[in-house]
Amino acid sequence: MAISSIYAFFNGVLNASYAVSKAGLEALVRALRAELAPHGATAGVAYFGFVDTDLVDEAFARPQVATFRRSLPAFLTRPIPVEVAARALVDGVEARAPRVTAPAWVRPALALRGLTDPLADRVIAHRAAPAVRQAEASEDGA
Repeated sequence: MAISSIYAFFNGVLNASYAVSKAGLEALVRALRAELAPHGATAGVAYFGFVDTDLVDEAFARPQVATFRRSLPAFLTRPIPVEVAARALVDGVEARAPRVTAPAWVRPALALRGLTDPLADRVIAHRAAPAVRQAEASEDGA
C-alpha cells in the first residue's frame, strides 16, 4: 500500500511539489496494479486528507496556508488522528483494497474528481489568490 494524498487529485496550490509527487505515486501504483494482476498480486493507494503530524503542523503554521485555510470549509482541512489513518491502512491491506481513504469525505471526492475538478480549480484559484499574494510577498522580502 503506497501512501498518497488528496493532493493526488486536488489542486495543489501553495504545495505544488508535494502534489505532483503524490499524483505521480498514484499513477505508478495504478500501473503496478495492472502489471501485477496476472500474477495474483495487487497494489493499493491510500488517499488521506490531512493527518495530525509534525509535517501538517508546520505547513499549517505558514501564514499564507492559514489564510487559505480560512477560505475553505473547515472539514476539508481538519486533521485526522494518526491512529485513524493507521487503522484505514491496516484494513486496506487486509482487504487487498485498491484504494484506501480517510476521512470519510475523501472517498466521494475521489470518485467524483472528473466532474468536480474544473469547478474546484476555479474556486480554489479564486480563494487562494490572497494566500498566493501573501506567499509571493514573503519570498520577495526574504
